[in-house]
Amino acid sequence: MSRERRNISQRKIRKITRRPDEDSTITETRKSNYKFNELSPNTRMYYTKVVFGGITGIITGTTFVLFPKISTGIWFLFLLVGLASSVAFIRLGLRITPDEIDQKRLLFSGTFTFTLLFIVITSLIWMLPGPRF
Repeated sequence: MSRERRNISQRKIRKITRRPDEDSTITETRKSNYKFNELSPNTRMYYTKVVFGGITGIITGTTFVLFPKISTGIWFLFLLVGLASSVAFIRLGLRITPDEIDQKRLLFSGTFTFTLLFIVITSLIWMLPGPRF
């Protein structure tokens, strides 16, 4: 019992005697707990393009499976929509300037590759035996 009381009183004393500059560092570390923000701009860009490529690939693959006649003529539009949305998110959402990243990587890495990859994955999953919708 006495140890617990001592520990509690020591914590109170530490809180009272804390310097103002320690408080600011504590709040800064709490704000920067998001590991994604601590990554380099190129890594954040790559992860964003993987996510957007996966989303557009899943949507494209699903429309291929459900509406094959419609999607055969417009499948490339999904690639362009995925590319435009990922570039817009990187520039506006993440606020990454063109000086921080390579422009060719901004336009061509990730989105096309992962969209096509998820189209193939969705098609392969659809070919598996089992109940259909």
